[in-house]
Amino acid sequence: MATKPDRFPIAVRVILLLFAAAGAAGCVYLIASVPPTRQSFYPKCFFYQTTDLHCPGCGTGRAAYFLFNGDLVAAARFNILSLLILPVIFFGILRGAIGWAAGAPRAKRRLASPRAVWALVFAIIAFGVLRNIPLSPLTFLAPHELSN
Repeated sequence: MATKPDRFPIAVRVILLLFAAAGAAGCVYLIASVPPTRQSFYPKCFFYQTTDLHCPGCGTGRAAYFLFNGDLVAAARFNILSLLILPVIFFGILRGAIGWAAGAPRAKRRLASPRAVWALVFAIIAFGVLRNIPLSPLTFLAPHELSN
């Protein structure tokens, strides 16, 4: 059985990866340099606005701002799950992108095992449910309001 030739040579893959990295760096700079306020460009959660319930992603933009500025406690106050998951997702994407640029076989570029993906889905759903239960320790999972 003949194998398919690579769609892009490795040099083109590296250049595409560098462009993607520059775009990602620009996004990180934008998020890190614009503090979240009620009037800032950070999107408002449609799910929260319509149901008055916090989705698993509520507060992720604010958490990313504080994470990129080195304030882990403030980042955790807005979305503890994103504080734990964003670095894992980042390194998984980075590993896959570098493997793609180097021409590694698809099996070696897999971002995560199916078990890990299902565990992540379960964790996200459980977090979304738990952060909306109005009992004392669970109320800390809901994102805190902005002070300004």
